Amino acid sequence: MAAALNLGWWVFTTDYEGLDAQFSVGFQSGHAVLDSVRAILHEGPNIGLSESPLYALWGYSGGALASSWAAELQPAYAPELNFAGVALGGLTPNVSSVLRTINKGSNAGLAFSGIYGQAKAYPNMTHWLSSNLLPSKSEDFYTLAGGCLSQSSGDGASQDIFSYFKDGEASFFQAVPRSIFQWSGQMGVHGIPRAPLFAYKATSDEISVVADTNLLVKRYCSDGARIEYHRDLVGNHETEAITGSASALQWLNTRLNGDQVEDGCATEDVVLSSLSIGTAAVLGEQIFSILQSAIGGML
Repeated sequence: MAAALNLGWWVFTTDYEGLDAQFSVGFQSGHAVLDSVRAILHEGPNIGLSESPLYALWGYSGGALASSWAAELQPAYAPELNFAGVALGGLTPNVSSVLRTINKGSNAGLAFSGIYGQAKAYPNMTHWLSSNLLPSKSEDFYTLAGGCLSQSSGDGASQDIFSYFKDGEASFFQAVPRSIFQWSGQMGVHGIPRAPLFAYKATSDEISVVADTNLLVKRYCSDGARIEYHRDLVGNHETEAITGSASALQWLNTRLNGDQVEDGCATEDVVLSSLSIGTAAVLGEQIFSILQSAIGGML
């Protein structure tokens, strides 16, 4: 955000989970982002924003979930909007897949927040959750799920989320969670982004496997989306948030300067980000130095 402000951009962030913290809920997140953009475009000119600005979206991980859903829902939900570009890093296209990937690992705590977020969004999921949690573990589940993300991540690490449910993993194959996860936890189902996309993903992402993003990109591209997709051969979900930011910011800067993208899709395997002199000019010397140091530590 600092780098974007240094470029003279207007920057807004969206509380896309809403007042109930509906973490991981695609529709809530996408609609909130689009409504926020509408509000900015309506009210911004009153405090100096251009009447016809170029505008874009950028999100990583949970932010990419919100931005991708916004891009996917935009043609039907907000057809008047016209994004110059959408940058998406660390995508999580399939929450069911994420659930299986992170279980018993260092990021297992995210599962508690994600399941609870879906339950707060959909009453039938609320009922299912209360009916299927083991009574002896229900209090512990809600303590983890209802805390801040750092708390659930820390205290929930290495836990088996399925052990909290009466039928274990089979509980999630029941009709209610299966339908909810397919409806509001699966990208590529409700539309094709009209805006050009820049996607970046570490091939060793430990939260959402790269195969899921590959499938989403293929799905979008098969229906005419315009995507530049970088698969980083070094790093993981956490490090890609740092190393991929340079390329994402450069790509967005090009879009917001009015340069158009060609039709079609292109996938490129990369090794970290290319921190060139041009990158320094976009990021600013101080932020560029921080990125250099971060990447140096990874190597």
